[in-house]
Amino acid sequence: MSGGMYEDWSGHVIVWGLRGLGLRIVEQLREARERVVVVDDEDDAGLARLVIGWGIPHLTGKAAPAETLREAGVAGALAVICVERTDLRNLEIALMARELRPDLRVVAHIRNAAVGRALGEDEGPGAVLDVAALSAPSVAEACLRDTTHELELGGTEFLVAETRARRPGKLKDLYGEHVIPLAIAKGDDEVLTSPPPEREVELGDRVTLVGVRKELAAHGVDVDDAAEAKPIRRGSLRERIRWVSDEAGPGLRRALTSLCLLVAMSTVVLWHGYVEPGMSLLDGLYFSIETIATVGFGDFSFANQPTWLRIYATMLMILGVTNTAVLLAYLTDLLISRRLERSSGRRRAARMSGHVVIAGLGTVGVAAMNALHARGRRVVVIERDDESTFLDHARALDVPVIFGDATVPATLAAAGISRAAAVAVLTSDDMVNIETALALRDVLGERWHQVPVVPRVFDRTLAQTLSHRFGFTYVRSTAELAAPWFVGAALGLDVLGTFTAEGRPLMAGRFTVTAGSGLDGTSVDEVATHILALDRNGGGLELPAPPGASFRPGDGAYVIGPHAELLRLLQQARSTAPRSPTVHGERSDLS
Repeated sequence: MSGGMYEDWSGHVIVWGLRGLGLRIVEQLREARERVVVVDDEDDAGLARLVIGWGIPHLTGKAAPAETLREAGVAGALAVICVERTDLRNLEIALMARELRPDLRVVAHIRNAAVGRALGEDEGPGAVLDVAALSAPSVAEACLRDTTHELELGGTEFLVAETRARRPGKLKDLYGEHVIPLAIAKGDDEVLTSPPPEREVELGDRVTLVGVRKELAAHGVDVDDAAEAKPIRRGSLRERIRWVSDEAGPGLRRALTSLCLLVAMSTVVLWHGYVEPGMSLLDGLYFSIETIATVGFGDFSFANQPTWLRIYATMLMILGVTNTAVLLAYLTDLLISRRLERSSGRRRAARMSGHVVIAGLGTVGVAAMNALHARGRRVVVIERDDESTFLDHARALDVPVIFGDATVPATLAAAGISRAAAVAVLTSDDMVNIETALALRDVLGERWHQVPVVPRVFDRTLAQTLSHRFGFTYVRSTAELAAPWFVGAALGLDVLGTFTAEGRPLMAGRFTVTAGSGLDGTSVDEVATHILALDRNGGGLELPAPPGASFRPGDGAYVIGPHAELLRLLQQARSTAPRSPTVHGERSDLS
């Protein structure tokens, strides 16, 4: 099929970019039974064989995207998803697709925030998304072991919360009609997603629910885990003094103590020994400092004093100058070493506890660092590249950075792993992430089951294997978390959030029912997917969706569940009327 022409296709999705995220998007579109045409600039033979084996056309991207888009059937396409490796290429494809079809849904992966905002201002359907920003909240929640997830649907705040059944019974009897069950876990392996309200649960079963905070709390669900952003405390004055003392080191402390003793002793000697005229205690302190500093103002002099006092004054000046020189040397060393130590972060990390360690300062690592910092959590970063473009951002947040290999125990120890509350391993290399996670298991020892370790792994099958074989409970796939956003945006679903329930990915979103679609006139009771609310076209929000209510054209439906179920529902909500799009510069009679 490679090199084929698909101008006569309609209603399909063009996915430009196949590595990583692109492959997961193609998989989800295939699972949703959508027609797909794949374009890949790199022309990877292995990936090409894989998608062609799925019966999906595969084209090689050309330097000028217009010709390739026409070959892929942009005239009749439902959407174009741009997920190539660079922002520049995605921007080029997105702009050209918009030029050819102003009415086309264009979904682009843009990492640069400024470029993303500029592209998002362009008129036309679609979305500009950043994988790192989409996946970071899930990583932060795993690090903090949050059991709640906040969602805003139609201006109403919902909470996804995990609890344990306090007694046997039906879900609707335990949690009411207005709280929707999302998942039930009986033990470690038996997990049921989207259970019906009539489902029976046993004492101690883990249940994931969604509802408004008031309803959840009324049925005994703990909703206080929803983390609030707390400012990072900088410490009291006593803590800061202790910190300066620790930074100073023993040499500087000894030099400072010696100088203080010299001043004190000299003050007493001059107070009692200085004659014609006598000296008060304050005069003695003043003249001692004046002598040690070798500055004279003529107000006091040793010229007419006893011989022993002049000999003492000579020794005082020698000792004072020597002591002052030593003290200044230690202070200079402290200032210089502090800058070096601040850039490496090792000394600061050595005194931290209860912090989160992030291995990998890439786009995902930075987004996770921002999310944790916004929630008032201290962070230490491990990074191999001492020229990383994100170092300035870490310094701006006052985050210590340890340069080294995270798979080496010495590097992990420098980051304070023994005192860390959680570790996120977020490099772009799956093998490095697995090696680091295994090294962490050895270093943590008995704390392995107490400290959340969140490795980033692309392949979901591999992630499940790692979870079962090595006990990695919090494995996260950025592609798995982000792909539903791209697929939903391409198909017309407004994705409002993605999260996991008992390790199963779930999604919340909103779609609009169009006239003549499969849902037009259908009762909400006939839909297996959870309908949280209906935004009636001109009639206001019905929360929750009333039993027996029917979908009407223009209704907005807020739904939650596995992404495959939501996409199937979205297919029913889309109009089946024929489309007659027109490409700028061409005429098309395609339907």
